Amino acid sequence: MKFSELNVKESLKSALAKEGITETTEVQEKTIPLALSGKDLIVRSKTGSGKTFAFLLPLLCKLSEQRVPQALVLTPTRELAQQIFKDVQMLDSYTRSVLLYGGVSIGPQAERIAQGAQIIIGTPGRILDHLSRRTLSLKTVRFVVLDEADKMLDMGFIEDVDKIVGQTQSARQTMLFSATMPSEIIRLSDKYMRNAEQLMLSKDEIVVDKINQKCFGVAKDEKLATLMKVLNSAAVSRAIVFCNTKRWAESLSKILFRRGIRSLVIHSDLSQNQRTKMMELFKSGKSRILIATDVASRGLHIDHVSHVINYDLPRNPKDYVHRIGRTGRAGESGEAINIVTPADEPLLRNIEREIQQYLTIEQTAGFTVPAARQTAVAGDEVSKAWDQLD
Repeated sequence: MKFSELNVKESLKSALAKEGITETTEVQEKTIPLALSGKDLIVRSKTGSGKTFAFLLPLLCKLSEQRVPQALVLTPTRELAQQIFKDVQMLDSYTRSVLLYGGVSIGPQAERIAQGAQIIIGTPGRILDHLSRRTLSLKTVRFVVLDEADKMLDMGFIEDVDKIVGQTQSARQTMLFSATMPSEIIRLSDKYMRNAEQLMLSKDEIVVDKINQKCFGVAKDEKLATLMKVLNSAAVSRAIVFCNTKRWAESLSKILFRRGIRSLVIHSDLSQNQRTKMMELFKSGKSRILIATDVASRGLHIDHVSHVINYDLPRNPKDYVHRIGRTGRAGESGEAINIVTPADEPLLRNIEREIQQYLTIEQTAGFTVPAARQTAVAGDEVSKAWDQLD
């Protein structure tokens, strides 16, 4: 479906057209009409599916001209909040929005709220901070969006979300977006939603189907050599390399530099200004390699990432989906490469259970594929193989 066929403001359609965006994604096509009708929504959607426009376009159509907080968008990370804020600015420069997150001075944020913000976009901790200081009131909020609700659960924000949503109008429209739908999220939606419409996209829609996933089985002392071989491949035009710790992310960047490969690093110990600068440099193409911890695995809109490389497999299998979702965006193909040591094989098994896919390991001399993997085939045999390995 084309955006021109949707019942949204012409100014919003024009703004999208200027960016070359004319066709809706599935989540946009299904969500926008329901959101415009005023329904509460629970939407399960894959990373990179275009869900930001799915809730922003209806919000921007329904706001009044009053200079008071009318819509609240809660996100788990500063980076995601920043991206949503930029999308609002691109779509509608006249609507007053304010960006609230920690790590920066609270004073200027309070000033912008006082100047008449209509959309509040931010992370739970900083929004609670403003509420406690009484620099922000949510009594006039009629629209609430919980974006990446499962990540907020994983990061321990659900109690904060509960407190925040409880300060908005009871007669509000609430929309919840999540890549997965654990029971805690369902309980939260039961508490704050009325007759919510559920849009549960299929499992195949959650795991990005345009991503070619590869696993290289290597000995532990061969991980770095394998990474170098991958990064030096002509096919790797822009890559994100994921590590599990901040210390190793920094160390790996220094090692690559000594070997002639420049890279950028992003993790939670960097200041917000540093993190923003790193992302801008990567997006602008000043460096083709970004080394990241899971702080960068969700919600970031980075075009033309050809490869995601899991130098370390994620400990939480749900994070795998969000990591690899940084490539294969907006209809493009992409490649995810997993560097797997013998000690990582149980982590890989958990990932396979999460994505309901069997991933073949390309074996090297330093890695012996377990017998169950060697005999496993598609379908029920995969589940049997997992059971044998357990």
